[in-house]
Amino acid sequence: MQKDRHKTKSFARSLLFRKLSDQLIRQQASVCLPNIKPNEFY
Repeated sequence: MQKDRHKTKSFARSLLFRKLSDQLIRQQASVCLPNIKPNEFY
């Protein structure tokens, strides 16, 4: 049970980190290429 909880915690952390890095990539892309909107990358 304890191991499962730890696994869920690390999974949530990696998910949050992915979300944050995605936002950073979008911000940098919009800064580097202001004429291209970030949602055009997806």
